[in-house]
Amino acid sequence: MDEVTHLLDTHTLIWAQGNPAELGARARAIIQTAPRKSLAISDFTLLEIAMLTNKGRLEFSLPLADYLDQVEQDLVILPLRAAEAAIAFALKLPHSDPFDRVIVATAQCRKIPLLTRDRQMIKADLVETIW
Repeated sequence: MDEVTHLLDTHTLIWAQGNPAELGARARAIIQTAPRKSLAISDFTLLEIAMLTNKGRLEFSLPLADYLDQVEQDLVILPLRAAEAAIAFALKLPHSDPFDRVIVATAQCRKIPLLTRDRQMIKADLVETIW
């Protein structure tokens, strides 16, 4: 397995697969040129996608299970570790979204940049962000 070099936020993953024009130029260049197994998502991203699909906020041409299986084949899925869980809700983020907190904690603990457009994550300056 290649070394993981970047973590994708949930919206970044969805846009990369469905509408790459929505991505920032730097994020798009990384996603298009990086070896697939150097790009990762948090396992919580899979759960967030399932939740958003169940709520009708996301729709895919494939059944959800097939879509998530394809994501799992294409990217590295980083499991939540104890250190990340321990700091996720102590982070100085302006909101309590558990998915965002786990994603930021994952990037911070693993010392990898986060590809995100989320202004609150960027403004918090807790991890290196790229867009």
